[in-house]
Amino acid sequence: KRMRRMGDKICCCAAGQPRTEQAMADADLDLAQLREQRLAAMQAQGGGASAAQAEEQKQRQEDAKNGMLGALLEQGARARLESIRIVKPQKAQMVEGIIVKMARSGQLNGKVSDSMMLRLLEQVNTQTGGAKKSSITFNRRTTVDSDDDDDDSDSD
Repeated sequence: KRMRRMGDKICCCAAGQPRTEQAMADADLDLAQLREQRLAAMQAQGGGASAAQAEEQKQRQEDAKNGMLGALLEQGARARLESIRIVKPQKAQMVEGIIVKMARSGQLNGKVSDSMMLRLLEQVNTQTGGAKKSSITFNRRTTVDSDDDDDDSDSD
């Protein structure tokens, strides 16, 4: 319906009669619901776009960090860090964070060597409470040697 203003009364073009207070309240309610729907739709679109943008920004930061680490680590240190990442990803992330922080603050002189990587790993171990040294114990099965016991059976 098309509405038009006639003096201080609002009229419906089709009927040409002024609207009642109830009709105007219903129209206000409909308008409020429409606004809420549009706002929800806009937030849904904006929320999806911001999530995609956040993911893209996170990926860019990760790429920048990897590029920086590639330039800061010697081959042995990089190999050690990758080995640690396989076993303990959280510890590898902590070491990466320390290296990047040191590089940004100018504490690094040259590339990180394997011996410096070991010192950083020890530092992370003491920070995380992992001061105990982990070790692997192999329990090998002992085989029964039947040749020693056969001395009695051969003398028959």
